[in-house]
Amino acid sequence: QHLTSRYRVTWELQATTGHTTANAIERVEAMESAPYDVAVTSLGVNDVTSLVGRVAFRERQSQLHGLLKRKFGISRLIVSGLPPMHGFPALPQPLRWHIGSRATQFNEDLRSAVAKDDIALFVDVRFTEDTSLMASDGFHPGPAVYSEWADRVAQAIIRG
Repeated sequence: QHLTSRYRVTWELQATTGHTTANAIERVEAMESAPYDVAVTSLGVNDVTSLVGRVAFRERQSQLHGLLKRKFGISRLIVSGLPPMHGFPALPQPLRWHIGSRATQFNEDLRSAVAKDDIALFVDVRFTEDTSLMASDGFHPGPAVYSEWADRVAQAIIRG
């Protein structure tokens, strides 16, 4: 909705609960080639909770970004960062602190990779610490967070 006044928008969602970056690579490899202008990624939370190491995360993210460029000819890659997992009420302490620390490290890695990529933009999703805006499960975003996230992604696409 944020983009339709400026662009003709068609889109496709490829998502599965629990998928890591490695799973996303497998899914993208199995997709038919087609031209897309923009790809938006939102990966990392399941890499963190699956105990994927930083080196493997960086390598897989790089592999995915390259695959999206080659297979779909994208001219813009929007990379969503990881949320503030250190504040997820569903996670007990000290697990919450540990998971949050890992998510912060993965965000640093994503920011660094995006800074070196001339078609990529990083979208920070750590814009609120208000846990009342989360879904009732205490782990997923609620509607207000999704709305703000969509606005940030749309603005990144518009800024190009």
